[in-house]
This record gives sequence, structure tokens and C-alpha cells, in this order.
Amino acid sequence: MTPLKIAVLDDWQNVASGVVDWSAIDS
Repeated sequence: MTPLKIAVLDDWQNVASGVVDWSAIDS
């Protein structure tokens, strides 16, 4: 994997966990 792909995946994981956290708070 290229560093760029790794960075993008890491970014997506941060966004995903943020969404999960908000969902837990919302419910």
C-alpha cells in the first residue's frame, strides 16, 4: 500500500469512529 492510501484509510477510520460516537450519543 502507498503512504497516501494508508493516510486515506486512517482518515476514513477517524471519520467512521466519529460517526459511531455521535450515533451512540444521539441514541
